[in-house]
Amino acid sequence: MADVVTTTRSKSWFERISSAIAGVVGGVVLVAVAFGLLSWNEVRAVNRSRTLAIGEKEVIDAAAAPVDPANNGRLVHVSGPAAASGPATDSLLGVSAQALRLRRSVEMYQWKEESSTDTRKTSGGGEEETKTYSYKKVWSSSLIDSADFQEKNGHQNPDTLPIATEDFLPQEVTLGDFLLTDELLSQADKFEKLPVKGENLSATSELERLGKVSVVAGAYYVGNDPQKPAVGDMRVAFEIVPLGDVSVLARQVSDSFEPFSVRDLGSIETLYLGNVSAKEMFAGERAANTTWTWILRGVGFVLMFVGLLAISSPLPVIASILPLAGDLIGAGVALVMFLLALALSIGTIAITWIAVRPLLGIVLLILAGVTVAAGVWLLHLRRQRRLLGA
Repeated sequence: MADVVTTTRSKSWFERISSAIAGVVGGVVLVAVAFGLLSWNEVRAVNRSRTLAIGEKEVIDAAAAPVDPANNGRLVHVSGPAAASGPATDSLLGVSAQALRLRRSVEMYQWKEESSTDTRKTSGGGEEETKTYSYKKVWSSSLIDSADFQEKNGHQNPDTLPIATEDFLPQEVTLGDFLLTDELLSQADKFEKLPVKGENLSATSELERLGKVSVVAGAYYVGNDPQKPAVGDMRVAFEIVPLGDVSVLARQVSDSFEPFSVRDLGSIETLYLGNVSAKEMFAGERAANTTWTWILRGVGFVLMFVGLLAISSPLPVIASILPLAGDLIGAGVALVMFLLALALSIGTIAITWIAVRPLLGIVLLILAGVTVAAGVWLLHLRRQRRLLGA
């Protein structure tokens, strides 16, 4: 069976305009979601910033041992070596390690479908769409559903992933006389590879139920021949976060921790690996807040742009009845919608910030206005060039 499949479909002008009109509804939804996401993100960023500012003023350094009852209910910063009462254990496969966290990572060899589309305009505003589907085998940590493949024959994947990726924690982890919660331990995320050895095969009865088991590059391989992987073969590897120094920012509750709530703004419950000062931890949290803010701003802008393109999609379809007009108008519409999405995104952010930092909000509103003005000027230049070209 060929691993490349091509399909060709012709769409009349009426089909294209019907699809474009139907897409307007989806575009309106995307724009609404974009407005909501951008507004929520700015409120979240402001609240997180305020939470961290208040927390930095109220935090106190506390010794890991002995626990000072006078600090109960306060935001404390505690650093020191973490100790585990026993190993973190994957009882299913019989792998354990003295560590803060143990992770079982599972990958399966599967078919993956990729597609590309080539569109050619036809007379009368129609369109001929050619789609090329290609199939390749990849290692994937998630199950790839082959039921929706264009060419199912010869490209079937297993229906289930028999063993999933999973994290394991020791029964009890302490920081001095404090007990660390699972919520804090889940933030320890600097993993190192834990190689499995050939002599551990005696403990892999669960894997042997699935097929032949061998050890390849420090991981279990389930399948007949690691040199010639077949669809359904699996790789099972292990990673650990080693025991060592940790630093915690959280509310002290007796001999443990819980989130430190700052009014209705947010909470602080953070663990860093290593001996990190309270000042450095707050700096790290502010940097993380900034990163997430810009990521979500980018997502909001993309949703806004795609939504506006969908709303305006009937315009180039209507114009496509005339030769070249559809392409020209489509390019112009895309530029207008890009600038409009940028202006609306900046404007939404600005309005949110006016209540908190009026000066910043006003500056952003001016920037949104400049963006609109720049767009109008660019469109004017394009129109002038077309007139001169004519």
